[in-house]
Amino acid sequence: ILSTMVNNLFLLQDLLLIIKKNNNVDNVGNIYVADRFNNRIQKFIPGSTNGITVALTVAPHSVFVDKKGSIYADDNGISIKRFNPNDDLNIKKTIINFLIKHR
Repeated sequence: ILSTMVNNLFLLQDLLLIIKKNNNVDNVGNIYVADRFNNRIQKFIPGSTNGITVALTVAPHSVFVDKKGSIYADDNGISIKRFNPNDDLNIKKTIINFLIKHR
């Protein structure tokens, strides 16, 4: 069990490093921002100064957008969530959930 937890930790760290490289611009130039203090992901259309809430998550630190428009964000550093384009703001799939329980 311990080796699985350690492997999951390294995988989570690798994913967070990928997300933190600021791959937060989609194919059409929209910029995605992790709004940690308001628990959401904001999208800024080129030339706009007002963000549009496109995903709700808990205290996100980073955001990544893939070529298909799926949004990946960390959930308070505990898990990685995927939000698919055209889904409801609250619909998300946990990609990795890493939580250590102390005894």
